This record gives sequence, structure tokens and C-alpha cells, in this order.
Amino acid sequence: MKSVFQTLATLSLLISLPLFYSCSDDDDSPSPSNDTTKVDPTPSDPVKDATDKLMANDSVLVVTGDALNITPTSVMIPFRVNYDPEAFSNARIAIIFSDFPDDELNYGQGCQEFYVNPSNFDRFGIAYVTIPDLVPNTKYRYRAYFFFNDKTYAYGEELAFSTTPPYTFSAEAVDLGLSVKWASTNLGATRSYQSGVYYHYGDTTRLAIATSIAQLPKTDIIGTDSDPVSAELPDGWASPTSAQMLELINNCTWVKDIEHGFPGYRVYGINDRAQYYIFIPFAGYINNSGQVAQENTAFMLWSGEQGDDDGKAYCLQLVDGTANSGSVARTNKMWRLPIRPVRK
Repeated sequence: MKSVFQTLATLSLLISLPLFYSCSDDDDSPSPSNDTTKVDPTPSDPVKDATDKLMANDSVLVVTGDALNITPTSVMIPFRVNYDPEAFSNARIAIIFSDFPDDELNYGQGCQEFYVNPSNFDRFGIAYVTIPDLVPNTKYRYRAYFFFNDKTYAYGEELAFSTTPPYTFSAEAVDLGLSVKWASTNLGATRSYQSGVYYHYGDTTRLAIATSIAQLPKTDIIGTDSDPVSAELPDGWASPTSAQMLELINNCTWVKDIEHGFPGYRVYGINDRAQYYIFIPFAGYINNSGQVAQENTAFMLWSGEQGDDDGKAYCLQLVDGTANSGSVARTNKMWRLPIRPVRK
């Protein structure tokens, strides 16, 4: 039995009404300033700032610090133990962390732990430890703990950080029985349930440096130097067309599901490929205010076509809980959306 998405097949091609309000070029933009006397502030020292923050907190036994030096696969975690440093040699001290949102960050709960050598602490009880072998573009929750002499047992505050996107992208091309194969992850992600990188339309920098629509391409970008997919991937990968998105909507079976705590849809193939699927997470989108909107309740994915409006481009969008919500519609190019690559 097919999903409600197949009812879209009778709709007029590519004219579905957007389920997200399209915004004008200046929507959500900060108010202009007439102040021409601003100067750049003196650059701060992240390590010094972290140290000052740790030293300012004497009210708890363990103080977990903000993550520093974040890369795709590693991070530096500072923390402080307000206890006699001479006792550290008899203690178990660790950073406990997980990339699953439902895990309890407690000792013995199966989370990952990075044990800290007591010699890493300075005379103030502060340590800076680098955790390797992390997954790129992944959100981790973490906190420090201290266990001394089977008597003193304490946790620091739970905090979070996200590793940066990978330097290269590698995804499986999943054959759903359609005209193209769809990538198993969004561009810039390493797992199916990750959002990947949020891009302006046609911006290949990953840095979201465009400040106006005038700086973005005014044409279709598929397979060009302005296509983020083609710019990063070899072997014929590209951004999808709007027709390929409609094919995915109208022919495949969509099943709402959760993978590793992240909600989204499994999209199953057709005919003899019905047992194969891709998972599309509810990654939301980033509007002109720079905030992630509708995360965990919706997704929007760029196509490589702009249609007949210089300020908008086509995207695949779905809003959780909205009947017949899967559609291809035009959205403001300045919004930042993930991309799900395709390959013939």
C-alpha cells in the first residue's frame, strides 16, 4: 500500500503551494546600522577564556568546560576538579560522551568514555584533553566525572558540541528503481540521520558568506561550478532536478521512522527495489536570521533548479503531521538547506 505521497501525482507539475512561507530578500535580516565608527574587538584567546571560566566556578566538585579546537574528528575538552590534586593518582577521571540523544551520561550506562591521566592536571586542578576518533558533523553531549577512593563521586554539567563536516564526502548510491540513484546521506554528513551542511543556493564555500541574493547564481546550477555537489564529489554526483524529486515523492513509499533518536522518513524503492530505502532526517532549514527552524519536524532539500524567479529555487519539502505535505516548491535562495545528492 502506497503512502499519501502518491496522491500528489495528479497535482500540476511544480506548482504546489509552499508549505513554508517564502520570504523576501530582507526577511529576518538585521536592521541596518548607521554607526560607521565601529572597530574590530581585540581577538580573544579561547584557552584563556576557558581557563577564566573554569577558575570562576568553585561551587561544585567537577566543572565541565566548553569544547575547544573542534575538527571533523577531534575536540579539546577543558575541565576542572575542585579537589586536592594529590589525590588524583588514586582517582578515576574521565570525559563521558555520546552522539545519541537518549543516552544517559552516567558511568556504566554504555556511553563512550575518555579516561584522563592525572598528570594532565595543573596545580589548579585544570586539564585540557583532546578526544580523537569522533564522527564528523555529529552532535555530542558530554560531561566530566570524578570518582575517588570509592567515596567521592561527582559529575560536571552536561554540555554539547558538534564536530565540523568532513573534508571529503563519501556516500553509498542507493538504487531505488528510479531514473537516478540517491545518496544514502545528505551532503557533508557521514550518517543517514545527520543534517549535513546547510547551503545557500549555489554557494559552494560551506561558509554561508553570501549577504544578498545578488551574490548567488541566477540560473540552474546542476553539474556546474556553482553546484555544491559537483564541486565536492567526483563520479557524476550532482544536485537533483525538480523532476527527480517529484519522481521520489510520487513513486516511492514513505514511512515515518526514527533512526538513532532522530526522526525523519524512510523512502522505499519501487518494484524489485522495494526492500531498499534512504532515510531523510527532519533537519529543518536555516532562515535569514541564522537560526535552525523546524528541526525535528520538517526538512527542506535543495534542487539545482531555480525556475522562473531569480530570488527563489526549487526544493523538496515535507512538514511532519501535515496531510499530503510532500511537495516541490520554490524557496528563498538565501535560506540555507541541506542537499541530498543524486547520481545516474
